[in-house]
Amino acid sequence: MAVLVRDHFFIACSVRLLLLTGLLVLRATAIADTLPADSAPSTLGQVYPASYFDRFAPRTARDMLNQVPGFLPREIEDSRGLGQASSNVLINGARSSGKQDSALAELSRLPASAVTQIIIRDGASLGIPGLSGDVADVQVSETVASGTWLWRTHHRDRIDSVWPRFEASMTGSVRDWTWRVNAQNKQDRLGHWGDENVYGPDDELLETRDEFVTYNTDRPAGALALSWAPDSGDIANISLSYRQTRTDNDESSYRLPEDGRTPSLRYFDFVDNKWVAELSGDYLFALDDATVKLIAYQRFERAPRTATTTVFDVDQTERSRQVFKRRSNAGESILRGEYAWGVERAQTWQLAAEGVFNFIDANSTVLSSQNGDPLISNEIANGSSRVEERRYQASISHGRALGPRSRVQLTMGMERSSLQQSGNSGLQREFTRPKGQLSLSHQLHPATLLSARLAREVGQLNFFDFISSVDLDTNNAAAGNPQLVPPQTWLLELQLEQQLGVNGNLSLRLKYEDIEDIVDQIPIGNSEAAGNLDSAKRYGMQWVSTFYLDAAGLPGAQLRLDYLLQRSELSDPLTGEKRRINEDVISNLFAELRHDIPGSDWAWGVNYSRFREADVLRLDERSHSASDMGEAKIFAEHKNVYGMKLNLTIRNIFDTYDQFERSVFVERRDGPLDFRENRHRKFGPVYEIQLEGSF
Repeated sequence: MAVLVRDHFFIACSVRLLLLTGLLVLRATAIADTLPADSAPSTLGQVYPASYFDRFAPRTARDMLNQVPGFLPREIEDSRGLGQASSNVLINGARSSGKQDSALAELSRLPASAVTQIIIRDGASLGIPGLSGDVADVQVSETVASGTWLWRTHHRDRIDSVWPRFEASMTGSVRDWTWRVNAQNKQDRLGHWGDENVYGPDDELLETRDEFVTYNTDRPAGALALSWAPDSGDIANISLSYRQTRTDNDESSYRLPEDGRTPSLRYFDFVDNKWVAELSGDYLFALDDATVKLIAYQRFERAPRTATTTVFDVDQTERSRQVFKRRSNAGESILRGEYAWGVERAQTWQLAAEGVFNFIDANSTVLSSQNGDPLISNEIANGSSRVEERRYQASISHGRALGPRSRVQLTMGMERSSLQQSGNSGLQREFTRPKGQLSLSHQLHPATLLSARLAREVGQLNFFDFISSVDLDTNNAAAGNPQLVPPQTWLLELQLEQQLGVNGNLSLRLKYEDIEDIVDQIPIGNSEAAGNLDSAKRYGMQWVSTFYLDAAGLPGAQLRLDYLLQRSELSDPLTGEKRRINEDVISNLFAELRHDIPGSDWAWGVNYSRFREADVLRLDERSHSASDMGEAKIFAEHKNVYGMKLNLTIRNIFDTYDQFERSVFVERRDGPLDFRENRHRKFGPVYEIQLEGSF
């Protein structure tokens, strides 16, 4: 019954959004020629000059991009190599040659004064494999040295305050060279607290727990980027970045059994101190009537982590201690070449070749002790290993106009890869996989663009899934699986983008995925691990819209609605029943009302977000996390406090709380229940202050 209700809800929401889109498109046909005075359509796409964003007083290019109506920036996905663009953001018409250091990261370092305009283009018209639908091309000119800075703090009950959270960037040019430098520390102090009850198989109360959890993170980082653009037309870019992430999570739990046994104190501590260095560069030059682009990328990371669980009597006498330690090194090296011609004509061609080397080298140990005795090391089968992947791929891409209002782009490619793992369970395997995509776009009306994409994609594996690990917090273990293979997906997307003139704009995207060899939790003997299932399906829609409210009597106000709704399906490897993909997103809603008061430096707004995801399923348990009412916040902003912008925000104004429920079974999920945990944790209102400026 519950599944039937959810299906009806999904269908009802889909029909309503489709009908609403149709009505708005019909309405927009009559008003499409009346666009905001400071934005205009052109043969290039929808153009937003820098002056369009003045009322928002943006600090960086990223701030400007976030205010483009009806556009939702996408980060770089964890894709295989640099083969196809996965982010829908370009800078001066080009992709970023980095992966961790994406175009969005670069825009967050660029001052708003460097932006001349932002153009929303049709991805199929750009001759860049992987792009379809709306793509933002941020045009920048860094001729004068300038900089930006930001400082943020937040305060809340029972949690340490954030103080050294800052970001500072500078950019400028010298002759043919442009430079950018950035330093930052993104600090977070988070946490929640509340009761957890443990119930038996007959729903009898077994234990009550009073818990308090903190999540402390510091992320210092620095980056340097250089660009060279002489009069010859050659273009070279090089960027270097370093990021460190120190995470320290602590949980204290006072546990009171209902059967009269002695209470206990349990402490869990998780420390992860990771650093990542990335170096990337590209060089573009002309060769006869064509262009050649060479790209090199190198990433290296080191990630030591330690998890400790300690149980005490209430008099602090130690009962037991467990420690899990893992030291890992990982890296990725990429060399890519692109040969393109016809870029200035109606037809475009590109030949590309790429070589990739990935590796991870991990060493894991579990130690334990009883009653304060010395720690004793326990071996983890397949807990220490090295995994390597070597991959080579080639592709050809062709784009052309099909008429005055239609365009097509076809990319065909092939990759050959080998996976190798050291140790007793290690294997060496080779794969040959086709990949590519077909993109179509058609301008139904000067204000209406319809686009479609059919793609064959190969996914990237998480190399940690090859290596065994232990989760001391939940008392779970996962075996490494050397038999993993990369998943493959047939992807079909349809997107409608509609300009609504002075009323705003919207886009509706429909998506269907047919996935082979999807990675999910599977039984392996008496244990479990990440493994491949034969197939899965995922389908859904995403609505992104911005509505200007001037006609409704609120000049300077806008309403933004972003809504993702999707459903997935696979056959459970344990029960054979149909269920969602583990931890798959079910829905994600974001709504914001922002009012920039005309004739003043003041703005205010409210927003609301709510996120739902599928259950987490293991061999012997099922768990689910949720927020009871979502999160809402209210903010006020002054754009000129002695030349600075001041933002005051109160988050969680509904005083929502986090919910978590976990059911653990005696042997397997299809057997009798052992116990059930039910948790409610509050995190209270959060008070934020943000100052930002330029120099």
